[in-house]
Amino acid sequence: MPNSLAQKITHLQFIQRENSIKHHSYKEEVLSYEYIKQGDMKAVMEGVRIFHSNTVGHLSDNPLRNKQYLFIASTTLATRYAIEGGIDAETAYIASDLFIQRADKCETVAEVNDLHKEMLTYYVKQVASHQRKTVLSKPVIQCMDYVYYHLHEEVNGEIMDVYKEWKANNETREEYLERISKIEGIYVPSFYDVEYNEDNTIKTFKPNRAGVPQRVKKRIIKDLDNTYIPEKLIVPFMETVHDRIMLELFRGCIRGCRFCQAGYIYRPVRERSVQKLLNVAENSINSTGYEEMSMTSLSTSDYTKLFELTDGLLALTVDKKINLSLPSLRVDNFSMELMEKVQKVKKSGLTFAPEAGTQRLRDVINKNVLEEDLIRTAKIAFSGGYNRIKLYFMLGLPTETDEDVLGIGTLAQKVIDAFYELPPEIRKGRSVSVTVSTSFFVPKPFTPFQWEPQNKIEDMERKAQLLKNSIKNKKIVYNWHQSDVSFLEEVFAKGDRRLGDVLITANELGCKFDGWTDFFDYEKWLKAFELNGIDPKFYAHRELSYDEILPWDYADISVSKEFL
Repeated sequence: MPNSLAQKITHLQFIQRENSIKHHSYKEEVLSYEYIKQGDMKAVMEGVRIFHSNTVGHLSDNPLRNKQYLFIASTTLATRYAIEGGIDAETAYIASDLFIQRADKCETVAEVNDLHKEMLTYYVKQVASHQRKTVLSKPVIQCMDYVYYHLHEEVNGEIMDVYKEWKANNETREEYLERISKIEGIYVPSFYDVEYNEDNTIKTFKPNRAGVPQRVKKRIIKDLDNTYIPEKLIVPFMETVHDRIMLELFRGCIRGCRFCQAGYIYRPVRERSVQKLLNVAENSINSTGYEEMSMTSLSTSDYTKLFELTDGLLALTVDKKINLSLPSLRVDNFSMELMEKVQKVKKSGLTFAPEAGTQRLRDVINKNVLEEDLIRTAKIAFSGGYNRIKLYFMLGLPTETDEDVLGIGTLAQKVIDAFYELPPEIRKGRSVSVTVSTSFFVPKPFTPFQWEPQNKIEDMERKAQLLKNSIKNKKIVYNWHQSDVSFLEEVFAKGDRRLGDVLITANELGCKFDGWTDFFDYEKWLKAFELNGIDPKFYAHRELSYDEILPWDYADISVSKEFL
Protein backbone atom coordinates (compact mmCIF):
# COMPACT_ATOMS: atom_id res chain seq x y z
CA MET A 1 0.00 0.00 0.00
CA PRO A 2 1.28 3.54 -0.75
CA ASN A 3 2.48 5.51 2.24
CA SER A 4 3.11 9.12 1.20
CA LEU A 5 0.34 11.52 0.19
CA ALA A 6 1.69 11.70 -3.32
CA GLN A 7 1.63 7.90 -3.61
CA LYS A 8 -1.91 7.75 -2.25
CA ILE A 9 -3.08 10.35 -4.78
CA THR A 10 -1.47 8.42 -7.61
CA HIS A 11 -3.02 5.18 -6.36
CA LEU A 12 -6.53 6.68 -6.16
CA GLN A 13 -6.18 8.24 -9.60
CA PHE A 14 -5.37 4.81 -11.00
CA ILE A 15 -8.39 3.24 -9.26
CA GLN A 16 -10.69 5.97 -10.56
CA ARG A 17 -9.39 5.64 -14.11
CA GLU A 18 -9.94 1.90 -14.01
CA ASN A 19 -13.52 2.39 -12.78
CA SER A 20 -14.28 5.45 -14.98
CA ILE A 21 -14.81 7.61 -11.89
CA LYS A 22 -13.99 11.30 -11.80
CA HIS A 23 -15.00 14.45 -9.94
CA HIS A 24 -17.27 17.00 -11.57
CA SER A 25 -15.39 19.79 -13.30
CA TYR A 26 -14.14 22.81 -11.38
CA LYS A 27 -15.94 25.13 -13.82
CA GLU A 28 -19.20 23.24 -13.24
CA GLU A 29 -18.88 23.62 -9.47
CA VAL A 30 -18.03 27.32 -9.62
CA LEU A 31 -20.99 27.99 -11.91
CA SER A 32 -23.43 26.38 -9.49
CA TYR A 33 -22.25 28.70 -6.71
CA GLU A 34 -22.15 31.73 -9.00
CA TYR A 35 -25.90 31.26 -9.37
CA ILE A 36 -26.20 31.82 -5.61
CA LYS A 37 -24.25 35.05 -5.93
CA GLN A 38 -26.73 36.17 -8.60
CA GLY A 39 -29.81 35.17 -6.60
CA ASP A 40 -30.73 32.70 -9.36
CA MET A 41 -32.83 29.61 -8.57
CA LYS A 42 -30.67 27.62 -10.99
CA ALA A 43 -28.31 27.32 -8.01
CA VAL A 44 -30.77 24.99 -6.32
CA MET A 45 -31.29 22.78 -9.36
CA GLU A 46 -27.59 22.58 -10.21
CA GLY A 47 -26.49 22.21 -6.60
CA VAL A 48 -28.96 19.38 -5.95
CA ARG A 49 -27.96 17.64 -9.20
CA ILE A 50 -24.25 17.71 -8.31
CA PHE A 51 -24.82 16.82 -4.65
CA HIS A 52 -26.87 13.75 -5.61
CA SER A 53 -24.31 12.56 -8.17
CA ASN A 54 -21.34 10.26 -7.62
CA THR A 55 -18.86 12.95 -8.60
CA VAL A 56 -18.66 14.95 -5.38
CA GLY A 57 -15.92 13.09 -3.60
CA HIS A 58 -15.33 10.27 -1.14
CA LEU A 59 -14.66 11.65 2.35
CA SER A 60 -15.71 8.69 4.48
CA ASP A 61 -16.50 5.01 4.07
CA ASN A 62 -19.67 5.65 6.09
CA PRO A 63 -22.31 6.88 3.57
CA LEU A 64 -24.10 9.12 6.09
CA ARG A 65 -20.90 10.68 7.42
CA ASN A 66 -19.67 11.15 3.84
CA LYS A 67 -22.82 13.15 3.00
CA GLN A 68 -22.51 15.20 6.18
CA TYR A 69 -18.90 16.14 5.36
CA LEU A 70 -19.91 17.07 1.81
CA PHE A 71 -22.78 19.15 3.22
CA ILE A 72 -20.35 21.12 5.38
CA ALA A 73 -18.13 21.84 2.39
CA SER A 74 -21.09 22.90 0.22
CA THR A 75 -22.59 25.10 2.95
CA THR A 76 -19.24 26.82 3.50
CA LEU A 77 -18.96 27.70 -0.19
CA ALA A 78 -22.62 28.72 -0.47
CA THR A 79 -22.21 31.06 2.50
CA ARG A 80 -19.20 32.82 0.92
CA TYR A 81 -20.93 33.27 -2.42
CA ALA A 82 -24.11 34.55 -0.71
CA ILE A 83 -22.04 37.18 1.12
CA GLU A 84 -20.50 38.19 -2.20
CA GLY A 85 -24.09 38.45 -3.49
CA GLY A 86 -24.72 41.18 -0.94
CA ILE A 87 -26.36 39.68 2.14
CA ASP A 88 -25.13 40.56 5.62
CA ALA A 89 -22.03 38.51 6.48
CA GLU A 90 -22.95 37.88 10.12
CA THR A 91 -26.42 36.69 9.14
CA ALA A 92 -24.92 34.37 6.53
CA TYR A 93 -22.43 32.88 9.00
CA ILE A 94 -25.07 32.30 11.67
CA ALA A 95 -27.30 30.58 9.11
CA SER A 96 -24.34 28.44 8.07
CA ASP A 97 -23.71 27.36 11.67
CA LEU A 98 -27.38 26.44 12.15
CA PHE A 99 -27.54 24.41 8.95
CA ILE A 100 -24.38 22.47 9.81
CA GLN A 101 -25.70 21.77 13.34
CA ARG A 102 -28.87 20.37 11.79
CA ALA A 103 -26.84 18.23 9.36
CA ASP A 104 -24.93 16.78 12.29
CA LYS A 105 -28.24 15.51 13.73
CA CYS A 106 -29.44 13.90 10.49
CA GLU A 107 -29.85 10.13 10.70
CA THR A 108 -30.18 9.27 7.00
CA VAL A 109 -28.61 10.31 3.70
CA ALA A 110 -32.07 11.39 2.47
CA GLU A 111 -32.37 13.85 5.38
CA VAL A 112 -29.02 15.40 4.46
CA ASN A 113 -30.07 15.68 0.82
CA ASP A 114 -33.31 17.45 1.78
CA LEU A 115 -31.46 19.80 4.11
CA HIS A 116 -28.93 20.61 1.37
CA LYS A 117 -31.77 21.71 -0.94
CA GLU A 118 -33.27 23.80 1.86
CA MET A 119 -29.90 25.45 2.53
CA LEU A 120 -29.35 26.41 -1.12
CA THR A 121 -32.91 27.73 -1.43
CA TYR A 122 -32.47 29.88 1.67
CA TYR A 123 -29.30 31.57 0.43
CA VAL A 124 -30.64 32.14 -3.07
CA LYS A 125 -33.80 33.79 -1.74
CA GLN A 126 -31.83 35.96 0.67
CA VAL A 127 -29.57 37.20 -2.13
CA ALA A 128 -32.50 37.75 -4.51
CA SER A 129 -34.40 39.71 -1.84
CA HIS A 130 -31.36 41.88 -1.13
CA GLN A 131 -30.78 42.61 -4.81
CA ARG A 132 -34.41 43.57 -5.38
CA LYS A 133 -34.21 46.08 -2.55
CA THR A 134 -30.97 47.60 -3.79
CA VAL A 135 -31.98 47.76 -7.47
CA LEU A 136 -35.37 49.38 -6.93
CA SER A 137 -35.70 53.04 -5.93
CA LYS A 138 -37.38 53.96 -2.65
CA PRO A 139 -40.58 55.26 -4.31
CA VAL A 140 -40.91 51.96 -6.19
CA ILE A 141 -40.42 49.98 -2.99
CA GLN A 142 -43.08 52.10 -1.30
CA CYS A 143 -45.47 51.34 -4.17
CA MET A 144 -44.81 47.63 -3.70
CA ASP A 145 -45.72 47.81 -0.02
CA TYR A 146 -49.34 48.61 -0.66
CA VAL A 147 -51.86 48.16 -3.45
CA TYR A 148 -54.96 49.99 -4.46
CA TYR A 149 -57.74 47.49 -3.95
CA HIS A 150 -59.74 49.19 -6.68
CA LEU A 151 -57.68 51.59 -8.78
CA HIS A 152 -59.66 54.78 -9.33
CA GLU A 153 -58.73 58.36 -10.01
CA GLU A 154 -60.07 60.00 -6.82
CA VAL A 155 -57.76 58.10 -4.49
CA ASN A 156 -54.61 59.37 -6.22
CA GLY A 157 -55.09 62.93 -4.99
CA GLU A 158 -55.60 61.77 -1.41
CA ILE A 159 -52.43 59.69 -1.55
CA MET A 160 -50.42 62.63 -2.87
CA ASP A 161 -51.76 64.89 -0.09
CA VAL A 162 -50.65 62.33 2.50
CA TYR A 163 -47.27 61.95 0.77
CA LYS A 164 -46.60 65.69 0.91
CA GLU A 165 -47.41 65.84 4.63
CA TRP A 166 -45.26 62.79 5.31
CA LYS A 167 -42.36 64.26 3.36
CA ALA A 168 -42.63 67.63 5.09
CA ASN A 169 -42.58 65.98 8.52
CA ASN A 170 -39.56 63.81 7.61
CA GLU A 171 -41.32 60.71 8.93
CA THR A 172 -40.34 57.06 8.48
CA ARG A 173 -41.53 54.78 5.71
CA GLU A 174 -43.56 52.84 8.27
CA GLU A 175 -45.38 56.04 9.27
CA TYR A 176 -46.17 56.75 5.63
CA LEU A 177 -47.81 53.35 5.26
CA GLU A 178 -49.77 53.90 8.46
CA ARG A 179 -51.05 57.19 7.09
CA ILE A 180 -52.25 55.83 3.76
CA SER A 181 -53.79 52.71 5.34
CA LYS A 182 -56.46 55.00 6.75
CA ILE A 183 -57.54 56.07 3.24
CA GLU A 184 -60.59 54.16 2.08
CA GLY A 185 -59.65 51.62 -0.60
CA ILE A 186 -56.00 51.16 0.40
CA TYR A 187 -54.77 47.75 1.54
CA VAL A 188 -51.34 47.43 3.18
CA PRO A 189 -50.62 43.67 3.40
CA SER A 190 -47.90 43.99 6.05
CA PHE A 191 -50.45 45.50 8.46
CA TYR A 192 -52.43 42.24 8.56
CA ASP A 193 -51.42 38.92 10.10
CA VAL A 194 -52.60 35.59 8.74
CA GLU A 195 -52.65 32.38 10.78
CA TYR A 196 -53.21 29.03 9.09
CA ASN A 197 -54.82 25.79 10.24
CA GLU A 198 -53.02 22.46 9.95
CA ASP A 199 -55.03 21.71 6.79
CA ASN A 200 -53.64 24.94 5.21
CA THR A 201 -56.94 26.82 5.36
CA ILE A 202 -56.91 30.27 6.96
CA LYS A 203 -57.51 30.26 10.70
CA THR A 204 -57.43 34.02 11.36
CA PHE A 205 -56.88 37.20 9.38
CA LYS A 206 -56.69 40.40 11.39
CA PRO A 207 -54.94 43.79 11.60
CA ASN A 208 -51.74 43.84 13.65
CA ARG A 209 -52.03 47.49 14.76
CA ALA A 210 -54.64 50.03 15.84
CA GLY A 211 -56.43 52.23 13.35
CA VAL A 212 -56.32 49.73 10.48
CA PRO A 213 -59.73 48.63 9.14
CA GLN A 214 -60.74 45.00 9.52
CA ARG A 215 -61.81 44.99 5.86
CA VAL A 216 -60.82 47.28 2.99
CA LYS A 217 -63.84 48.87 1.34
CA LYS A 218 -63.97 49.28 -2.43
CA ARG A 219 -63.89 52.83 -3.80
CA ILE A 220 -66.65 53.80 -6.22
CA ILE A 221 -66.61 56.80 -8.58
CA LYS A 222 -70.21 57.84 -9.00
CA ASP A 223 -69.80 60.42 -11.78
CA LEU A 224 -67.67 59.06 -14.61
CA ASP A 225 -68.01 62.28 -16.60
CA ASN A 226 -65.75 63.98 -14.07
CA THR A 227 -62.95 61.45 -14.28
CA TYR A 228 -59.80 61.99 -16.32
CA ILE A 229 -59.76 60.16 -19.66
CA PRO A 230 -56.48 60.11 -21.65
CA GLU A 231 -57.04 61.65 -25.08
CA LYS A 232 -53.45 62.12 -26.31
CA LEU A 233 -52.50 58.48 -26.49
CA ILE A 234 -49.03 57.13 -27.25
CA VAL A 235 -49.13 55.62 -30.74
CA PRO A 236 -46.56 52.80 -31.11
CA PHE A 237 -44.38 52.37 -34.19
CA MET A 238 -45.46 48.73 -34.48
CA GLU A 239 -48.83 47.02 -34.43
CA THR A 240 -50.00 46.04 -30.94
CA VAL A 241 -52.87 43.93 -29.61
CA HIS A 242 -55.24 46.82 -28.94
CA ASP A 243 -54.09 49.00 -31.81
CA ARG A 244 -57.08 51.34 -31.72
CA ILE A 245 -58.90 54.00 -29.71
CA MET A 246 -60.64 52.43 -26.72
CA LEU A 247 -63.77 54.34 -25.68
CA GLU A 248 -65.13 53.21 -22.30
CA LEU A 249 -68.91 53.77 -22.28
CA PHE A 250 -69.75 52.68 -18.75
CA ARG A 251 -68.66 50.58 -15.79
CA GLY A 252 -70.61 47.78 -14.20
CA CYS A 253 -73.11 45.36 -15.75
CA ILE A 254 -76.86 44.84 -15.45
CA ARG A 255 -76.76 41.10 -16.18
CA GLY A 256 -75.46 39.21 -13.13
CA CYS A 257 -73.93 36.16 -14.83
CA ARG A 258 -72.80 33.87 -12.02
CA PHE A 259 -69.35 33.17 -13.50
CA CYS A 260 -68.37 36.80 -14.20
CA GLN A 261 -66.07 38.38 -11.59
CA ALA A 262 -66.07 41.80 -13.29
CA GLY A 263 -69.87 41.88 -13.21
CA TYR A 264 -69.77 41.81 -9.40
CA ILE A 265 -66.71 43.87 -8.49
CA TYR A 266 -67.55 46.76 -10.87
CA ARG A 267 -71.05 47.28 -9.51
CA PRO A 268 -73.05 49.53 -9.65
CA VAL A 269 -73.66 50.46 -13.29
CA ARG A 270 -72.46 54.02 -14.09
CA GLU A 271 -72.63 55.47 -17.60
CA ARG A 272 -70.78 58.34 -19.25
CA SER A 273 -72.90 60.89 -21.09
CA VAL A 274 -73.13 60.87 -24.88
CA GLN A 275 -71.63 64.36 -25.16
CA LYS A 276 -68.65 63.46 -22.95
CA LEU A 277 -67.93 60.37 -25.06
CA LEU A 278 -68.22 62.30 -28.33
CA ASN A 279 -65.76 64.93 -27.05
CA VAL A 280 -63.26 62.29 -25.99
CA ALA A 281 -63.66 60.44 -29.30
CA GLU A 282 -63.07 63.55 -31.39
CA ASN A 283 -59.99 64.61 -29.41
CA SER A 284 -58.56 61.07 -29.56
CA ILE A 285 -59.05 60.87 -33.33
CA ASN A 286 -57.33 64.22 -33.86
CA SER A 287 -54.34 63.35 -31.66
CA THR A 288 -53.67 59.75 -32.76
CA GLY A 289 -54.65 59.03 -36.35
CA TYR A 290 -55.96 55.56 -35.45
CA GLU A 291 -58.12 53.87 -38.07
CA GLU A 292 -60.36 52.02 -35.63
CA MET A 293 -62.36 52.89 -32.54
CA SER A 294 -63.75 50.28 -30.16
CA MET A 295 -66.61 50.98 -27.75
CA THR A 296 -65.65 49.01 -24.67
CA SER A 297 -67.57 47.93 -21.58
CA LEU A 298 -68.61 44.67 -19.99
CA SER A 299 -71.73 44.59 -22.19
CA THR A 300 -71.50 47.43 -24.71
CA SER A 301 -74.91 46.88 -26.29
CA ASP A 302 -76.55 47.54 -22.89
CA TYR A 303 -75.55 51.23 -23.02
CA THR A 304 -78.91 53.01 -22.71
CA LYS A 305 -78.23 55.61 -25.43
CA LEU A 306 -76.27 53.38 -27.78
CA PHE A 307 -78.03 54.44 -31.00
CA GLU A 308 -77.68 58.16 -30.22
CA LEU A 309 -73.99 57.65 -29.43
CA THR A 310 -73.39 55.52 -32.52
CA ASP A 311 -74.94 58.17 -34.77
CA GLY A 312 -72.67 60.81 -33.26
CA LEU A 313 -69.58 58.64 -33.61
CA LEU A 314 -70.38 57.80 -37.25
CA ALA A 315 -70.50 61.51 -38.02
CA LEU A 316 -66.91 61.70 -36.73
CA THR A 317 -65.57 58.51 -38.31
CA VAL A 318 -67.22 57.69 -41.65
CA ASP A 319 -65.63 60.45 -43.74
CA LYS A 320 -62.22 59.67 -42.24
CA LYS A 321 -62.65 55.94 -42.96
CA ILE A 322 -62.32 55.07 -39.27
CA ASN A 323 -63.88 51.72 -38.43
CA LEU A 324 -66.29 51.57 -35.50
CA SER A 325 -66.35 48.25 -33.65
CA LEU A 326 -68.77 46.96 -31.03
CA PRO A 327 -67.35 44.17 -28.86
CA SER A 328 -69.36 42.51 -26.09
CA LEU A 329 -72.51 42.22 -28.19
CA ARG A 330 -75.38 40.16 -26.79
CA VAL A 331 -77.56 37.96 -28.93
CA ASP A 332 -80.71 39.06 -27.10
CA ASN A 333 -80.48 42.75 -28.11
CA PHE A 334 -78.77 42.62 -31.51
CA SER A 335 -80.71 44.32 -34.33
CA MET A 336 -80.50 45.01 -38.07
CA GLU A 337 -80.28 48.75 -37.35
CA LEU A 338 -77.29 48.24 -35.04
CA MET A 339 -75.57 45.94 -37.53
CA GLU A 340 -75.96 48.46 -40.35
CA LYS A 341 -74.37 51.16 -38.21
CA VAL A 342 -71.27 49.18 -37.28
CA GLN A 343 -70.48 48.18 -40.88
CA LYS A 344 -70.62 51.67 -42.38
CA VAL A 345 -66.84 51.73 -42.97
CA LYS A 346 -65.67 48.13 -42.70
CA LYS A 347 -67.44 44.87 -42.03
CA SER A 348 -65.73 43.51 -38.92
CA GLY A 349 -66.33 40.01 -37.63
CA LEU A 350 -69.23 39.28 -35.30
CA THR A 351 -68.61 37.50 -32.01
CA PHE A 352 -71.21 36.26 -29.54
CA ALA A 353 -70.85 34.36 -26.25
CA PRO A 354 -73.63 31.85 -25.47
CA GLU A 355 -71.14 30.42 -22.86
CA ALA A 356 -72.92 27.04 -22.56
CA GLY A 357 -74.25 24.51 -25.04
CA THR A 358 -77.64 23.81 -23.47
CA GLN A 359 -80.40 25.95 -22.03
CA ARG A 360 -80.24 24.03 -18.75
CA LEU A 361 -76.62 25.01 -18.19
CA ARG A 362 -77.17 28.59 -19.36
CA ASP A 363 -79.86 28.83 -16.69
CA VAL A 364 -77.45 27.48 -14.06
CA ILE A 365 -74.90 30.22 -14.84
CA ASN A 366 -77.66 32.86 -15.19
CA LYS A 367 -76.73 33.58 -18.80
CA ASN A 368 -80.14 34.80 -19.88
CA VAL A 369 -79.77 33.91 -23.56
CA LEU A 370 -82.13 31.61 -25.42
CA GLU A 371 -81.26 29.40 -28.37
CA GLU A 372 -83.95 31.26 -30.32
CA ASP A 373 -82.10 34.54 -29.66
CA LEU A 374 -78.89 33.16 -31.16
CA ILE A 375 -80.60 31.77 -34.28
CA ARG A 376 -82.54 35.03 -34.80
CA THR A 377 -79.33 37.07 -34.44
CA ALA A 378 -77.43 34.78 -36.81
CA LYS A 379 -80.12 35.21 -39.48
CA ILE A 380 -80.00 38.99 -39.08
CA ALA A 381 -76.22 38.94 -39.52
CA PHE A 382 -76.34 36.58 -42.53
CA SER A 383 -79.07 38.72 -44.14
CA GLY A 384 -76.86 41.77 -43.70
CA GLY A 385 -73.99 40.23 -45.63
CA TYR A 386 -72.03 38.49 -42.87
CA ASN A 387 -71.01 34.88 -43.45
CA ARG A 388 -68.60 34.33 -40.55
CA ILE A 389 -69.58 34.23 -36.88
CA LYS A 390 -67.51 33.40 -33.80
CA LEU A 391 -69.09 31.74 -30.77
CA TYR A 392 -67.47 31.63 -27.32
CA PHE A 393 -68.21 28.92 -24.76
CA MET A 394 -66.79 27.60 -21.49
CA LEU A 395 -66.06 23.99 -20.59
CA GLY A 396 -66.06 22.77 -17.01
CA LEU A 397 -68.95 24.87 -15.67
CA PRO A 398 -70.60 23.66 -12.43
CA THR A 399 -73.10 20.78 -12.98
CA GLU A 400 -71.85 20.32 -16.58
CA THR A 401 -72.49 16.93 -18.20
CA ASP A 402 -71.30 15.41 -21.47
CA GLU A 403 -74.69 16.32 -22.92
CA ASP A 404 -73.92 19.99 -22.24
CA VAL A 405 -70.52 19.63 -23.91
CA LEU A 406 -71.99 18.00 -27.01
CA GLY A 407 -74.66 20.71 -27.07
CA ILE A 408 -71.99 23.24 -28.10
CA GLY A 409 -71.42 21.44 -31.40
CA THR A 410 -75.15 21.01 -31.88
CA LEU A 411 -75.74 24.74 -31.39
CA ALA A 412 -72.99 25.63 -33.86
CA GLN A 413 -74.59 23.32 -36.44
CA LYS A 414 -77.95 25.05 -35.93
CA VAL A 415 -76.29 28.38 -36.76
CA ILE A 416 -74.97 26.82 -39.99
CA ASP A 417 -78.46 25.53 -40.75
CA ALA A 418 -79.91 29.00 -40.16
CA PHE A 419 -77.75 30.32 -42.98
CA TYR A 420 -79.05 27.75 -45.45
CA GLU A 421 -82.65 28.41 -44.40
CA LEU A 422 -82.36 31.88 -45.94
CA PRO A 423 -83.59 32.36 -49.51
CA PRO A 424 -80.93 31.88 -52.23
CA GLU A 425 -81.19 35.54 -53.28
CA ILE A 426 -80.02 36.56 -49.79
CA ARG A 427 -77.23 33.95 -49.58
CA LYS A 428 -76.00 35.03 -53.05
CA GLY A 429 -73.84 31.95 -53.49
CA ARG A 430 -71.80 32.67 -50.35
CA SER A 431 -70.44 29.98 -48.05
CA VAL A 432 -70.66 30.16 -44.27
CA SER A 433 -68.20 29.58 -41.42
CA VAL A 434 -68.72 29.31 -37.67
CA THR A 435 -65.72 29.38 -35.32
CA VAL A 436 -66.30 27.76 -31.93
CA SER A 437 -63.84 28.74 -29.20
CA THR A 438 -63.87 27.23 -25.73
CA SER A 439 -62.01 28.25 -22.62
CA PHE A 440 -61.87 26.18 -19.45
CA PHE A 441 -63.91 27.58 -16.58
CA VAL A 442 -61.91 29.31 -13.85
CA PRO A 443 -64.03 29.83 -10.69
CA LYS A 444 -63.24 33.36 -9.51
CA PRO A 445 -63.43 35.18 -6.15
CA PHE A 446 -66.44 37.42 -5.50
CA THR A 447 -68.75 35.28 -7.65
CA PRO A 448 -71.41 32.69 -6.68
CA PHE A 449 -69.04 30.02 -8.03
CA GLN A 450 -66.08 31.04 -5.83
CA TRP A 451 -66.59 27.97 -3.63
CA GLU A 452 -66.56 25.56 -6.59
CA PRO A 453 -63.50 23.44 -7.56
CA GLN A 454 -62.09 23.61 -11.07
CA ASN A 455 -62.17 20.56 -13.32
CA LYS A 456 -58.95 18.56 -13.24
CA ILE A 457 -56.67 18.90 -16.26
CA GLU A 458 -57.46 15.39 -17.51
CA ASP A 459 -61.21 16.17 -17.32
CA MET A 460 -60.71 19.43 -19.24
CA GLU A 461 -58.81 17.69 -22.02
CA ARG A 462 -61.34 14.84 -22.20
CA LYS A 463 -64.22 17.29 -22.67
CA ALA A 464 -62.35 19.26 -25.34
CA GLN A 465 -61.59 16.05 -27.21
CA LEU A 466 -65.21 14.90 -26.85
CA LEU A 467 -66.44 18.13 -28.43
CA LYS A 468 -63.82 18.04 -31.17
CA ASN A 469 -64.74 14.49 -32.16
CA SER A 470 -68.45 15.36 -32.24
CA ILE A 471 -68.02 18.16 -34.81
CA LYS A 472 -68.24 16.63 -38.29
CA ASN A 473 -69.07 19.70 -40.39
CA LYS A 474 -65.96 21.27 -41.96
CA LYS A 475 -67.71 24.64 -41.89
CA ILE A 476 -67.27 24.62 -38.11
CA VAL A 477 -63.78 25.45 -36.85
CA TYR A 478 -63.00 24.51 -33.24
CA ASN A 479 -60.32 26.13 -31.05
CA TRP A 480 -59.72 25.60 -27.35
CA HIS A 481 -57.59 27.06 -24.57
CA GLN A 482 -54.61 25.35 -22.92
CA SER A 483 -55.70 23.32 -19.90
CA ASP A 484 -52.44 23.81 -17.97
CA VAL A 485 -52.69 27.60 -18.36
CA SER A 486 -56.28 27.50 -17.07
CA PHE A 487 -55.10 25.46 -14.09
CA LEU A 488 -52.50 28.10 -13.19
CA GLU A 489 -55.11 30.84 -13.63
CA GLU A 490 -57.30 29.12 -11.05
CA VAL A 491 -54.45 28.57 -8.60
CA PHE A 492 -53.51 32.25 -8.58
CA ALA A 493 -57.14 33.39 -8.71
CA LYS A 494 -57.88 31.61 -5.42
CA GLY A 495 -54.38 31.72 -3.95
CA ASP A 496 -53.27 33.38 -0.73
CA ARG A 497 -50.17 35.38 0.14
CA ARG A 498 -48.03 32.23 0.32
CA LEU A 499 -48.04 32.13 -3.48
CA GLY A 500 -45.97 35.31 -3.61
CA ASP A 501 -42.81 33.26 -3.17
CA VAL A 502 -43.92 30.94 -5.97
CA LEU A 503 -44.20 33.88 -8.38
CA ILE A 504 -40.71 35.06 -7.48
CA THR A 505 -39.26 31.56 -7.78
CA ALA A 506 -40.96 31.00 -11.14
CA ASN A 507 -39.46 34.21 -12.46
CA GLU A 508 -36.04 33.17 -11.22
CA LEU A 509 -36.46 29.81 -12.97
CA GLY A 510 -37.04 31.66 -16.23
CA CYS A 511 -40.83 31.99 -16.46
CA LYS A 512 -41.29 35.06 -18.64
CA PHE A 513 -43.63 36.01 -21.52
CA ASP A 514 -45.95 33.16 -20.50
CA GLY A 515 -48.71 34.53 -22.70
CA TRP A 516 -46.77 33.20 -25.70
CA THR A 517 -46.96 29.43 -26.10
CA ASP A 518 -43.37 29.19 -27.31
CA PHE A 519 -42.18 30.71 -23.99
CA PHE A 520 -44.65 29.08 -21.59
CA ASP A 521 -43.05 26.23 -19.63
CA TYR A 522 -45.52 24.44 -17.37
CA GLU A 523 -42.83 22.24 -15.82
CA LYS A 524 -40.98 25.31 -14.51
CA TRP A 525 -44.13 26.44 -12.75
CA LEU A 526 -44.56 23.03 -11.15
CA LYS A 527 -40.91 23.22 -10.04
CA ALA A 528 -41.55 26.63 -8.46
CA PHE A 529 -44.43 25.19 -6.43
CA GLU A 530 -42.29 22.21 -5.39
CA LEU A 531 -39.37 24.39 -4.26
CA ASN A 532 -41.73 26.36 -2.03
CA GLY A 533 -43.43 23.28 -0.59
CA ILE A 534 -46.86 24.20 -2.01
CA ASP A 535 -49.38 21.88 -3.64
CA PRO A 536 -51.23 23.93 -6.31
CA LYS A 537 -54.11 21.44 -6.37
CA PHE A 538 -55.03 22.65 -2.87
CA TYR A 539 -56.19 25.92 -4.42
CA ALA A 540 -57.67 24.63 -7.69
CA HIS A 541 -59.35 21.29 -6.99
CA ARG A 542 -60.81 21.73 -3.52
CA GLU A 543 -64.43 22.63 -2.86
CA LEU A 544 -64.32 25.50 -0.39
CA SER A 545 -66.42 25.51 2.75
CA TYR A 546 -68.96 28.32 3.02
CA ASP A 547 -67.80 28.96 6.60
CA GLU A 548 -64.05 29.15 5.98
CA ILE A 549 -62.09 32.40 5.77
CA LEU A 550 -61.17 33.04 2.14
CA PRO A 551 -57.94 34.79 1.09
CA TRP A 552 -59.90 37.67 -0.45
CA ASP A 553 -62.24 38.24 2.49
CA TYR A 554 -60.18 41.29 3.47
CA ALA A 555 -61.87 43.15 0.58
CA ASP A 556 -65.36 44.57 0.89
CA ILE A 557 -66.77 44.99 -2.64
CA SER A 558 -70.26 45.82 -1.31
CA VAL A 559 -71.61 42.42 -2.36
CA SER A 560 -72.19 40.01 0.53
CA LYS A 561 -71.61 36.26 0.61
CA GLU A 562 -75.31 35.85 1.37
CA PHE A 563 -76.19 37.61 -1.88
CA LEU A 564 -73.74 35.47 -3.85
